[in-house]
Amino acid sequence: MSENTHKPSGQSTLPFRQEAFDWDGRPSIDLLEERKRLLRPRKANSRLPSYCCSVRYFMFFMVIFCGIITMATKINLSMTIVTMTYHPNDIPPLENSIYFLNWTSTQQGIALSAVHYGQIVMQLPGGWLVTRIGGWKVLLIGIFLSSLSTIFQPLAAMYNFTLFVVLRVFAGLCQTPFHAAVNDLWSRWASPQEITRFSVAPAIGETIGSFMTIYFSGYVLYYFSWPTVFYICGATGIIWTMIWCMFFTNSPSIHTFISYDEAEYIQTTIEDKQGPLGYQPYKIPWSSILCSRPIWALALGSFGLGWLNSMLIAYFPILFYILYDKKIYSIGLLSCIPFFLHAVFMLLFSILADKLIQNHFSKTATRNAFLLLGSIVPAGSLMLMTYSSDQGILITALYLIVIIEAAMYCTIMANPLDIAPIHVGIITAFIDIFSSLASAISPLIAGFIIEPENIRSWHTVFYEVGAVLTACSLIYLMYSSAEIQPWAIYSLSKDLTIYRTLNSDEETEETPISSIFND
Repeated sequence: MSENTHKPSGQSTLPFRQEAFDWDGRPSIDLLEERKRLLRPRKANSRLPSYCCSVRYFMFFMVIFCGIITMATKINLSMTIVTMTYHPNDIPPLENSIYFLNWTSTQQGIALSAVHYGQIVMQLPGGWLVTRIGGWKVLLIGIFLSSLSTIFQPLAAMYNFTLFVVLRVFAGLCQTPFHAAVNDLWSRWASPQEITRFSVAPAIGETIGSFMTIYFSGYVLYYFSWPTVFYICGATGIIWTMIWCMFFTNSPSIHTFISYDEAEYIQTTIEDKQGPLGYQPYKIPWSSILCSRPIWALALGSFGLGWLNSMLIAYFPILFYILYDKKIYSIGLLSCIPFFLHAVFMLLFSILADKLIQNHFSKTATRNAFLLLGSIVPAGSLMLMTYSSDQGILITALYLIVIIEAAMYCTIMANPLDIAPIHVGIITAFIDIFSSLASAISPLIAGFIIEPENIRSWHTVFYEVGAVLTACSLIYLMYSSAEIQPWAIYSLSKDLTIYRTLNSDEETEETPISSIFND
């Protein structure tokens, strides 16, 4: 029986499997040899390799950059819509230009939420695709197609509102498996000691993308026209796919220039808990997933976070436009500051969460504490905003909401990797259905309620968002868990039993399972 190995050039021998499983999830010919190798005792390399020239941290920053791109293509409309349909004081009037769009408030709400529509129906197919071809390919294809769609959106917006909405839906559809694909990669690339900080990388990127898009769009809109914002976002995404294709792979076991120490560290800290680095589960345990209280608690927690976050992102610039001085430069400057602080605090919170868990704090208690902090403070700030008309208090409360909300991500993003690492792709996709649903509904409802110059209509939205966030967070706290679930524990004997069943037609005689445990 042949064995495929890969050794980093110039290094000593360490068995690296290229693929333990075929494309359709069935085991490759070397499955039994792989399992026997896992049984042999070895000393785990628990020492963290150097961060310098680390492939996994290079991937960490590339995922952050990917998050920037995905968020930029989602929210570029939130900033450009101000000049597309309103009249900022420091931008020349566009009434007699094709660049001015006479959209109603309802049309604006539809356009702002359209990018989320495709994500609702494609979450599970996207998660399934991740389990079949891996997160690396899914990110490559998805970002390329969504970036291409973004480049054509300005032309569609100027001539046909329906076509513009269709392109926004398509872009969102292509980005649907982003979180599932990244979590699938982290299940192979991130050690348990670093899981929280790695898991929030997409959210950090999305947050940075929020303030960069809002801030730099202000300059672009001031000196150029709003279609330029879409062109920049699309071109940046295409450049990212080129770099991603050249430097990364689905697993460290098939990476071409990863160092020996880093590959050994990843292998020894991950494999024993969730199988070989190329492992894909044979079947998705839907009955266990759908009957799992921690999964439903996490789904509702994600719904509450998505409800708050999408409303803030969609209407943050418009709210500043109304409350401040109606100058597009000031809107960009004021809106970007809290998102920058949000990204910084998210990284700090994630490092703190990893440190607490490493120092033997309960993982479940740690996840609950960060979710509680990230939900109660924003909900209270929303209530405060309904009792004050002072401009300074309103802006301060908005800043506080965006900054402290960062703590929730340390729970929502990391919890799927805690409870079911070998099924993390499909579970993340299932949970993202609820987040996408909230992201689609929240701006749409706000669009029907808000009368732009009527501050009391904004109060109604603040009450509604605070109530949804509080209810979802309380349900999560009652039923959550951060311990790996019994149905998600990697089992060597079960793996071999399923292998034997799948290959029963090819076997000529029965071999006792115990015999394969012996050399």
